[in-house]
Amino acid sequence: MVVAGKLAEADGLIFISPEYHGSYTGVLKNAIDHYWKEFKKKPIGVVATGAGSLGGINATTEMQQLVLSLGAFPMPQKLIVPYVQHAFEDDGTPNNEKYVAQAEQFVSEYIWFAQAITSAHKRDLMESPKEVQA
Repeated sequence: MVVAGKLAEADGLIFISPEYHGSYTGVLKNAIDHYWKEFKKKPIGVVATGAGSLGGINATTEMQQLVLSLGAFPMPQKLIVPYVQHAFEDDGTPNNEKYVAQAEQFVSEYIWFAQAITSAHKRDLMESPKEVQA
């Protein structure tokens, strides 16, 4: 399957969801449940939006818990976008420099986090198991 192959090849992922009744969407949950094997030991960042002042904080917390249950590594920092209905212009550009700065910081932290984990994976693959002498 094309999607499974792409997910398996990815060094890391970012889950993005609007907050829906205090959590992430069912569509995201269904996709994760279907492809759960492809997420194991991968660095995963989480992003959520919301219509209120908390901007999806509940969804990000639940997504981080989900990432742990997949055997993956949730990035501690999360990105939330409060009042998403006012956060972007009609053409999709952000209308607040604060959002841009937060997104840039999140991406920078994610790249560091993902590189640290993928470097460890590559190192582990290159090292052969040491035989135990009796």
